Amino acid sequence: TVDLPLIAVPLPGYRFVEWQGLAISDATMMWNPSGDTSFTSIFEPDPSYQPILINEIMSSNSNFLFDNFDQDDDWIEFYNPNNYSVNLSGCKIQRDTITWIIPNGTIISANNYLLYWCDKETYQGEDHVNFKLPNLVGTVYLKSPNNQIIDSLFYPATSVNYSYGRFPNGATTFSLFDSQSHLQ
Repeated sequence: TVDLPLIAVPLPGYRFVEWQGLAISDATMMWNPSGDTSFTSIFEPDPSYQPILINEIMSSNSNFLFDNFDQDDDWIEFYNPNNYSVNLSGCKIQRDTITWIIPNGTIISANNYLLYWCDKETYQGEDHVNFKLPNLVGTVYLKSPNNQIIDSLFYPATSVNYSYGRFPNGATTFSLFDSQSHLQ
């Protein structure tokens, strides 16, 4: 048999404590599958946690940024201001009454960005959501799996190829961008 890694990744706002009954405090442990075994990871609220942010959106993308199908769809960018990765599995992205559930296994790395295409073409991959962003005044939400609002972004209508977002990245101030700023 081959040893397999088991990794305990906390949901937003929590941190790993230990594997119950094993006295192992490392979030990654090796497991050799033999017989029936169950493991329970213990988490606790993380007082240092900073919420994942909706950092920037582009609701009128035209030949500016292209997805994996070479289409210029609208997009939402999230930012993780924490010094550790955050598990977004089961969290929700919502616009108006339309909600899309972030797939299991979705991790946003420490101090990094995650981009979702708003094209209503979920068959194109796990980074494509089930709604489009109308280029009108609107609000998008990031919610926890139990529907608590993690962050929201009220955005204006913009000119083609302008985005709206936090400036600087992760800040509480917002700006219109006329040049590509995401993933920088």
